[in-house]
Amino acid sequence: MCERTDAENNCKPKSFIKNIEISFEQFRSACPPSFCNKLEYVIYSGTYGDPIAANSLLNIVEYLADHGVVQVLSTNGGLRNTSWWEKLGRALKKVPGSKVEFHIDGLEKTNAIYRIHSRFEKIIENAKTFINTGADAEWHYILFKHNEKDLERAQELSKNMGFKNFLAIDTSRFRKEKRFKYKTPGGEDAYIDPPGTKIQVPIADQNFREGESKVRTVNGIACRSSWQNRPYINANGDISACCWLPGSPDEQKLKEIAGCDSNSSY
Repeated sequence: MCERTDAENNCKPKSFIKNIEISFEQFRSACPPSFCNKLEYVIYSGTYGDPIAANSLLNIVEYLADHGVVQVLSTNGGLRNTSWWEKLGRALKKVPGSKVEFHIDGLEKTNAIYRIHSRFEKIIENAKTFINTGADAEWHYILFKHNEKDLERAQELSKNMGFKNFLAIDTSRFRKEKRFKYKTPGGEDAYIDPPGTKIQVPIADQNFREGESKVRTVNGIACRSSWQNRPYINANGDISACCWLPGSPDEQKLKEIAGCDSNSSY
């Protein structure tokens, strides 16, 4: 459940979400070895869906790893079998700095409240398989009222399993609202409430915040895309300045300023 899902329509994908992906052949054609050698890192952010759902992801990861590119993959960890996860771990551990960020927001009884239809036992099985290859993994944990009581147990479990880091996240999903209303896949009204414990500085953003003093800010916002020279590319091959912008009015304004056709890529 996130900005990609319609909270009032049984958490189904919003209309702008399309079932598309880039094939390995398309990726290799767009990113030949000469281009890969210029890349520092690639982040699979999951802006429009979980990266591990893409059929060609493993081939792409192995290809970039063979060219020494650092890769960071963000996922809920619930898809694929253990054989797939073992291959992913062996590929990523080739390049120091590569890792998988497992977004697990609770334990047995609480993770699926936000991560609807996820299976905690399957996620843990996949994570164990990945970590056992020697690859690096982080546990990212969004705090809500329903899962804050599980925080310490989750931290302890992450240590026992060999996660490199455990990062608590103070979500911005509530904005001005005091609670988040949604309809479950079964059609029932449900609510998610913010945690009672407030994290003063989101741990997951700590390294970024420490570097903010070096970055020019606009209206108090320091842009990661600008700071890290990190454009966003979707499965269509469209390039945006930031993963928050694709298809938005702000992006249309940027295209107008740049003199680009409003229906074209940069």
